Amino acid sequence: MLIAFFGGLLNRGGGRKPCPRDFLCCWEGEAIAQTDLYPHRSGRVKFGGTEWFARCQGQGMVAAGTVVRVVGRVKVTLLVELLPEEPESA
Repeated sequence: MLIAFFGGLLNRGGGRKPCPRDFLCCWEGEAIAQTDLYPHRSGRVKFGGTEWFARCQGQGMVAAGTVVRVVGRVKVTLLVELLPEEPESA
């Protein structure tokens, strides 16, 4: 009986296995740096309404308050990069 109960909890998706692409889309989007971010040191970003550890993918530092793009995740640390600058309209 316990196996049937817990088996039902684990299989609530109607038997559909999650697509790896569905999972990856959860970790893409824009975030706001809450602290300065460095390539080899964790900082913090606000992403999806929650604060996360983050590390910059580029060679430079990202200042707190900068909007960044989340490009991946390693365990509980988001990988971010600067958004490309848009050319000014003439």
